[in-house]
Amino acid sequence: PRKAENDLKISSNYQFIKTTVSHGQKFTEKEWDIAENLVNEYFPECYDFLVSKVEVCTLKFKICLLLRLHFISKEVGCALGYTPAYVTKLSTEVFQELYGKIGGSKELGIELRKIY
Repeated sequence: PRKAENDLKISSNYQFIKTTVSHGQKFTEKEWDIAENLVNEYFPECYDFLVSKVEVCTLKFKICLLLRLHFISKEVGCALGYTPAYVTKLSTEVFQELYGKIGGSKELGIELRKIY
């Protein structure tokens, strides 16, 4: 698991999407494809879990992808073009749907990062 995390963080595609969001740019289809491919490549069990539980290509799915990739809610909001507060609202809904618990973006990210 640690190797997958380390390999992810040094991959050029990961660095590309992190740079995009750090410049305050909303993701295009290209960045979303990269994010989805990164989760599928480095964390296939997590990807399969998400595909089976969350409707693909929805905001909730995209939020889950980025949280699994260690993005914080501010970065997720930037990538989506929404406020961090809206990201947290949707994260709370997803967390309840997936885990039957109350929590926001931080808690959802923690749970998703347990799945490789």
